[in-house]
Amino acid sequence: MEGGISRISQLFPRSTSDEVNCHLAVFMDRDGTLNVEHGYVCKPEEVELLPTVGEALRLLNMARVPVIVTTNQSALGRGLMTLDEF
Repeated sequence: MEGGISRISQLFPRSTSDEVNCHLAVFMDRDGTLNVEHGYVCKPEEVELLPTVGEALRLLNMARVPVIVTTNQSALGRGLMTLDEF
């Protein structure tokens, strides 16, 4: 994944402006992309970020690129957690 981090730096150089880059956005799925997939994650303490996620998100933030996290939580539909727990 180290190559992925340097690629992020190339694609999204550090911004010198306080303005959000309105022409770009990164959409990421949560499970298996940002965190280790452990099945149904119902509690914050069960979330384990993948090793390079923090650095990748930092670089995107420095480039003022909005990051949108999407997630399909079937545990809600199956009654394994409530919306309040989510």
